[in-house]
Amino acid sequence: MTEEYTQLTMDERTFIQLGLTAELKPAQIALELSHCTSTTSRKLKRNGWVPPVNIRSQGRPFVCGEYKAVAAQDRGRTLNAKPKV
Repeated sequence: MTEEYTQLTMDERTFIQLGLTAELKPAQIALELSHCTSTTSRKLKRNGWVPPVNIRSQGRPFVCGEYKAVAAQDRGRTLNAKPKV
């Protein structure tokens, strides 16, 4: 199984952020993006997302658990950079 790995695009990262804001689960987001659930949850955890804890139904609105699409894209681009020799 030699599939070439491709990074998530900015559109996919934005979709993830919007999905989390809309309280979608990572498995639902992965299904929409046609990615493995493990890939999506691994990316979320790597970029600062924490699962929400539902303590009460009232109060401040749900925020996407500190996942920021732009920061995730910048981190991915930096880590993927190849040094010039």
